Amino acid sequence: MPVMPSDENLPPPAAGAAPPQHIQLLTPPYIPPPQNAPTMQSYPEVCSLKLPGFWMNAPDSWFIQAEAQFDLTYIRSENTKYAHLLASLTPDALDKVIDVIRSPPEENRYTSLKHALMTRLSASEEQRIGKLLYNAEIGDSSPSEFHRRMTQLAGSSTDVSESTLEMHNLLVSSTTSKLFDIFESSRKDMDTSLIMKKSAIRNFVLENGGTLHSVEFEKTHLSSILFGKNCTLAHLRIKHSKLSHLPNSIQELKNLNTLTIRHSLIQAINLNVIAKLPKLSMLDLTRNRIHSLYFTAENASFPTLAYVFLRENKLRSINMDIFNAMNSLGYIELSHNRISAVSGSLVSSALENIDLSFNRILKIDNCVLERCSVVTFFIELTRCSVFLWSTLFQTCTALSFSCDADFACTIRNWNPSEEGTFVLDHIPNEHGALEIHNLLISSTTSKLFDIFESSRKDMYTSLIMKKSPIRNFVLENGGTFYSVEFENTHLSSIRVFLWSTLFQTCTALSFSCDADFACTIRNWNPSEEGTFVLDHIPNEHGALEIHNLLISSTTSKLFDIFESSRKDMYTSLIMKKSPIRNFVLENGGTFYSVEFENTHLSSILFGKNCTLAQLRIKHSKLSHLPNSIQELKDLNWLTISHSLIQAINLNVIAKLPKLTMLDLTRNRIHSLYCTVESASFPTLAEVFLRENKLRSINMDIFNAMKYLENIDLSHNLMSVMTGSLVSSSMKLLDLSFNRLLKIDCCKWNVPNLYNLIAHDNLFLSLPRCIEQTLVNVSHLDFDNNQFGLDVLFVFGHFKNLQTLSLKNNKLTHFVLNETTIPMKMTVLNLGINKLRRLEIPYVPNKNIYIDVSLNCISNVDWEQISKNLTKLDMAGNPLDCSFGDTYGYEIRANLSCIVNKNQLCARS
Repeated sequence: MPVMPSDENLPPPAAGAAPPQHIQLLTPPYIPPPQNAPTMQSYPEVCSLKLPGFWMNAPDSWFIQAEAQFDLTYIRSENTKYAHLLASLTPDALDKVIDVIRSPPEENRYTSLKHALMTRLSASEEQRIGKLLYNAEIGDSSPSEFHRRMTQLAGSSTDVSESTLEMHNLLVSSTTSKLFDIFESSRKDMDTSLIMKKSAIRNFVLENGGTLHSVEFEKTHLSSILFGKNCTLAHLRIKHSKLSHLPNSIQELKNLNTLTIRHSLIQAINLNVIAKLPKLSMLDLTRNRIHSLYFTAENASFPTLAYVFLRENKLRSINMDIFNAMNSLGYIELSHNRISAVSGSLVSSALENIDLSFNRILKIDNCVLERCSVVTFFIELTRCSVFLWSTLFQTCTALSFSCDADFACTIRNWNPSEEGTFVLDHIPNEHGALEIHNLLISSTTSKLFDIFESSRKDMYTSLIMKKSPIRNFVLENGGTFYSVEFENTHLSSIRVFLWSTLFQTCTALSFSCDADFACTIRNWNPSEEGTFVLDHIPNEHGALEIHNLLISSTTSKLFDIFESSRKDMYTSLIMKKSPIRNFVLENGGTFYSVEFENTHLSSILFGKNCTLAQLRIKHSKLSHLPNSIQELKDLNWLTISHSLIQAINLNVIAKLPKLTMLDLTRNRIHSLYCTVESASFPTLAEVFLRENKLRSINMDIFNAMKYLENIDLSHNLMSVMTGSLVSSSMKLLDLSFNRLLKIDCCKWNVPNLYNLIAHDNLFLSLPRCIEQTLVNVSHLDFDNNQFGLDVLFVFGHFKNLQTLSLKNNKLTHFVLNETTIPMKMTVLNLGINKLRRLEIPYVPNKNIYIDVSLNCISNVDWEQISKNLTKLDMAGNPLDCSFGDTYGYEIRANLSCIVNKNQLCARS
């Protein structure tokens, strides 16, 4: 009871006046009434209670207010509460609980009706999380209001509200970690994670003192990220972004443990920014566009770096000296690059694995590895003719065995004839996939794998053999393998017994759903089995993947049950490995994404008013770009690859208002044209035409694409390029792996083109007027052409040029001075030419790295070498005087050069 104010100092009331409003009248102590006395609810003032109309969208809030009024009016009876609740229900709410109202329970009527309303009207946890994670838009809200809205949607879902915040489609282009202050500041004792996916975010700043443990960006437009001081960030992952360089401010992250940047636009990596990070153990730069790797810090230490992943980049050479400062380095992966030259000396006592597979290495000097305890050295599929094989690669054929988190185990270099099958005993029972690389026998049967197969009869087991000399294989009677695969083998004979018995369940309908809100249906024949299976897909699952759909023609009506109940979600339809030939997306279709992969699709039609944003067709029988694509006004991404298309008429996509990416990679296209006079391509930013059959290209066709940034024409057969490329937005042009002899750029206007890639062509000289046209270019790649001496004198005109690669041309002599080398240059690659003299009297800065490896230089006149030069690679020359940051000019007199024998130089 509230404390009553004292009335000692109050003025006496006037005669007949009502008590002052601020004085609360005291009631006598409560005395329980006799049994037959009327209850409190019989008093007239209680009967006047009127609750507000029921709130369908916020039942929880309505009950909080209603029960507060029950308390104020001393209402305790279930029947009275039930009557008030019933009187407050709207017609829509009555419909939801009419069954409970018509047959109310004898007792606890109010509680029962309240439970029914709360259960049927409150959003499910999945729906709350869906609203929280998708389309989060701050709009005009303050950060605190934005956070309150998210917290309210999260409700009691501890998975969302505790330590991880995942945002899908955050509709702002720039923000800082201050936006998440409320989330971050209340969890300073927790390992908090911030994840942004499929968002328009371009710029992000992690403010000073940030306490986030992990930050991840996936499928965003991120092009700039800055880090403040004293942040505790331990894990940074950036995948599918627009980043073009390693952010310098990363060096402020003193607690950073793992750094992952994948699928970005990064081309050159300066390792200075991570050289002194005290806790960094893993650097993953997989699947970028890196062609240059260097560092200029004199005392680079990389104190804890143990794993470096550089696979699937554009590296053409590698100097192993760069890894020598990484004293804890145990694993280097350089596979799936274009490396043809390996130079330098790798000195490490911690190194255990090096992967150089899938490159273009012709030879490696065994001096590359000095005092290394290398356990595994991979050189698979590199066209490798390695001398001193038994010395350098003495462990290459050692048996190795590993299992991963995807329930798959891999055995390498296994010879069952000598080593038996003991290795199969060590495969964990829950692992159902067995992958064997380099099985060292020519013939075998499935009996070899009995130990593995017999203990997994209730599982879908897979057997995969890769890069093996196996020639003959027999799948024995009653074999239970679900999948068998041979890749890059000598297999010429395979026998399968009792096919009908073995695979009698292969076409049985199967259905499963996973934690990523995707469901998979296999071996479905709607003609015989109907659509009942679609009824069992949980409402929160928005992706439907179908393998082996056993019909040849269908429309999106087949999936009406799935589609119609998810109109507020981003739904996806994926068909794989199916005989489907014809498909129609009906008028008003609401699928966000449709994908066909490994099908017989030859015809596809699109109705009007569809909301399709992404269309991907891979490995199909399509022979043309469907005309009805022009009906897809919301289409953002269009991918058609590995098809039979030979000619492309761009008319059908010319006016699509939202199309940003066109990917026509790996088809059979030999002709590209557009006949629409007012073609606009209003938002098209990226065009990929690599690996087709183009023999000529008219660049005028791209001029209508006002926002075009990237063009990829690599891996075609082009020998002729006509027209004038005029674009203020163009940033990258890839012409590599063609047959171009010359290009006339005199009428081009591309002021913002920063990267021209033209390696692996037949150029005898630079494109005409290139120095006047590409005024802001920073990266030029003309490797593997036929340039002669005079080409070097042009590059001095490129004021912003930073990286120049002229490897594997026909250069015989060069002099680097103020007229041949730009002021901003940091990397110059002249490797694999015919250079015999070294003259570098001038370099613009001390950060420049010059590579003249694999030439014919037999002497060095140090008087002709600039004192500013701190990094020089001469590996593979008759005289190798390579030096890096650890060597200064002052000790060059004591530098010990290596004399090599080079028979190619002697013959030439």
